[in-house]
Parts: sequence; C-alpha cells; structure tokens
Amino acid sequence: MADTVQETILARLAVVFEGITTGGGYNNTIHSVKRQSVAGTEFESYPSIAFQAVRETIKARIYPTLDFDMTVECEVWEQMDGSAGTYLDKELAELMGDMQKAVMLDTQLNSLCKYCVPSKREYYRDEVSSCGVGVLTLKIGYTTDADDPTTGK
Repeated sequence: MADTVQETILARLAVVFEGITTGGGYNNTIHSVKRQSVAGTEFESYPSIAFQAVRETIKARIYPTLDFDMTVECEVWEQMDGSAGTYLDKELAELMGDMQKAVMLDTQLNSLCKYCVPSKREYYRDEVSSCGVGVLTLKIGYTTDADDPTTGK
C-alpha cells in the first residue's frame, strides 16, 4: 500500500532534520530525529528532535483536488546542565535556528508540497528530564487528488 502524501512529506521532513550537522554548515549536530510516539519519545543523546502533525485543514475543494494546510510541531530537546552563562532561550534559539535554516533550504520538501515555512517558536524547560525544549511550528501546504490521498498534485 502506498503512503499518503502527508506521510511522504513527514518522512522527507525527517531527512531534512537528519542533515543538521556541524559538518554540513550548521551550528549544531542533531543526534536523533524521531516521530512522536503515542507512548512518548525517549532519546539516548542530545540535542534531538521529535515531531508530529497536529492539525490539518482543507483549504480548498476544487475537484478533482483537495488543498491542505498542515501544522507540524517540531520539538528540539537539549540537555541543560545549569552551567553559569548558559541560557535556556539562547541555546534553544540556536538549535531552532538550525532547524529553520534546514527547512528554508528546502521549502518545498523536494517538491512534495507547495510550501513549508516556520510560523511560531516556543521555549520551555521539562523539569522531569532537566531538558530545555524548543518547539518550532511549521505550516505545510500540499495538494492531493480528491479521490486518492496517496497522489500529490
């Protein structure tokens, strides 16, 4: 069975994030990229990214196609050691800057979508894991065949 266009786009997004390395011209190297799991996502090393589609809206219904606007939340997790001079927002902003740079270098995700652009950034500290978490929200627009969600237009 063929993957839906949504699933193909999310798989490409994982590849984009996996390419974030200092050797590739970024400020950081991402150690792990995972889709969010129902059971939660655990990482062995940091910084790491977990992401998931959280919403889809049908923007236009012009048969024989459907236009979608998908919202994807991308969390970057970084172990915060509490060192003097280390600021949560500074560290996370640098990591999210790398994520944004990677997305903006491939705004159509290898021609799978019409656009993939950042729309919001948030920061928080996960007290249980002592990690800083940055959330980069992406808006992704794509079109499918109305009768077949596995066929993009």
